[in-house]
Amino acid sequence: MNATFLIGNGFDLNCGMKTSFTDVCNNYVNDVSHKTNVRYNESEVRAIEKFKKEIERDIPTWGDFELKAAEYALSIKNEKDFIVCIRNFKLFLRDYLIEENNAFLTEIRYSDRLKSELSSEIRRSMSSFYCFETENTKNKIAPQLGSQAHYNVISFNYTTLFDEFLFKACSNLTHIGGQHYDLPINMIHIHGKIDSDIVLGIDNVEQLASVPFKSSKSLKRAFIKPQFNEEYDQKRVNDAKQSIISSDIICIFGMSLGDSDYTWKQILKEWLIDSDQHELFYYDYSEATKTGLTFDEKLDLEDQAIIRFLKKLEIEPKSGVEGRIHIPIGNNIFNLKGIFEKAKQENSERAKINRKITKSETKQGDNNL
Repeated sequence: MNATFLIGNGFDLNCGMKTSFTDVCNNYVNDVSHKTNVRYNESEVRAIEKFKKEIERDIPTWGDFELKAAEYALSIKNEKDFIVCIRNFKLFLRDYLIEENNAFLTEIRYSDRLKSELSSEIRRSMSSFYCFETENTKNKIAPQLGSQAHYNVISFNYTTLFDEFLFKACSNLTHIGGQHYDLPINMIHIHGKIDSDIVLGIDNVEQLASVPFKSSKSLKRAFIKPQFNEEYDQKRVNDAKQSIISSDIICIFGMSLGDSDYTWKQILKEWLIDSDQHELFYYDYSEATKTGLTFDEKLDLEDQAIIRFLKKLEIEPKSGVEGRIHIPIGNNIFNLKGIFEKAKQENSERAKINRKITKSETKQGDNNL
């Protein structure tokens, strides 16, 4: 049995990280490093300045950065100006996310207990993601999971916070029969990682069809994700596609499934329609965080959420797949934010104690003089 998790930025946000494009843009518009960077000439500096001012005009609308940037390209007559803006943003994004990623890893470095809690929550989430559904669904899925299951993870994130705890979380597990085993995990970063090859942009050249300049190979490399992946690492694309195609169960967490990932929406659509044995779980934050509901209310809300999900995947209602789509209402997985908040609190208290000790030692030293 093959189960595949598709992990989006919602995972990082669920940890409390400020990794939305809105968060990044809020910081990007105030960055002035391009003014003194010798790699940019005066014309390029002006182009970047104009780009930042456009973002600053209405930062909340840049939450979907890639499609918004494609829209911005319509106002630019010079392709080179657009490319330099996108590459400048990529460099800032990389540095920003490295700092955010490392800050969260630093928060828990002193506490083996909190590291264990993180691993436990990831393990719980990956082994019981289906347990918030009806008894019928649980009875259908449970027998398929266990020591014989193979798990794939396709991360659409650049950060590596999930990676840090995934393999520890999935080792030395205990099966119902009492035997210990390691859960086989295959991990793919389809959009690259912060320490190497950030892949940013839209899904296809048609999404740039109206720009007032011809789309060169350089532009496609800089801003069309499948184009870059094809030239840079076709294997990871093929592996990710194969992981989805060969899956019996797919769980999607923290992904909006927008048009900038249209290719992957189409692959999911084909997979879902291909077999009546395929089961898909989709964790939508707005649905998962609803509270105070009876289970029959949850079922009503889930029906409505499934209709919206079908529209997202461009699948006609009553196509026969509705019963194999599961959108948990009022329950979430990967609940890690509280653990990181505890780590911050413990670190703050530890810092206070250290300051008191330092102050006391300094005072004692002065007395000795």
